[in-house]
Amino acid sequence: MKTKDIKLYTVQCRWADEDSSEILFRTVAIGRPNFLEEDKPCEEWTEEEEEFDCQIFHYYDNYEQLNQHLKDGDETKEDFIVTKIINQ
Repeated sequence: MKTKDIKLYTVQCRWADEDSSEILFRTVAIGRPNFLEEDKPCEEWTEEEEEFDCQIFHYYDNYEQLNQHLKDGDETKEDFIVTKIINQ
């Protein structure tokens, strides 16, 4: 998938393994860019590819996965808990 075709969302989240109530805001992506799907080492990424990947906190295959992560709450298997999805 081309990076321009990937939908980005900001999520409000917190770390799952901490008692901290610190609220974080992170950018997540629906879909994976072609350069991640290829067996291309990160040393061979273009500057644009590297910048795109650096801004993404987590990749989801589809919106349903992101929504399920939100619904899972404290029962999530991820290391962070999504508490709110903010459209970007």
